[in-house]
Amino acid sequence: MMTLALMVTPLALLVAFHGAAAGIRAAAGRDGRLDHRRAERMGAARGIGVAFALVTPAVIVGAVVTNGERERLDVYQQGGLAVAVVAGPVAATAALAFGVALVASWQVRAFVNTVVIGGLEFVRPAVAAVAVVAVWLATRDVMATALFGFATASALQAHRVTARLWYASPATLPPITTSQEEPHAHR
Repeated sequence: MMTLALMVTPLALLVAFHGAAAGIRAAAGRDGRLDHRRAERMGAARGIGVAFALVTPAVIVGAVVTNGERERLDVYQQGGLAVAVVAGPVAATAALAFGVALVASWQVRAFVNTVVIGGLEFVRPAVAAVAVVAVWLATRDVMATALFGFATASALQAHRVTARLWYASPATLPPITTSQEEPHAHR
């Protein structure tokens, strides 16, 4: 049971970091000038919830397929380790970026969101594909590879689902006025 916990914990952290990144990107929009700290925390929480909800069907199928059999659990443990080895550095980079963004000025946060988190978003599908290939190479098991592939593809949708559910219209600044009028006085 301890080895199962050693497999599940890193994968749960990966899903949590992925969901947090997806939620923060959905909440932050594209304007770094806005102070999004509260919205980013809410977005991270929403993204984590969405990511876990999206991978839950794969986890349930995996639990049914293994049915507590030690041999099958070992195969899935090898697959989980392969995913953690491939995606772990990306999750660690995201965690460091989140830490910096928590304490930094808006300029640094905007830079971190754009360059680091945006860069990770860009390579995320490639990392996911490499992780699934790593599962195959580690296990040579079609079912394990398919389930990890399904879970990975599901997790990749966290940003899209989070954005659609809560952030369909981006946060914006009010228009800049050149007169003493109220910003929304004329239509």
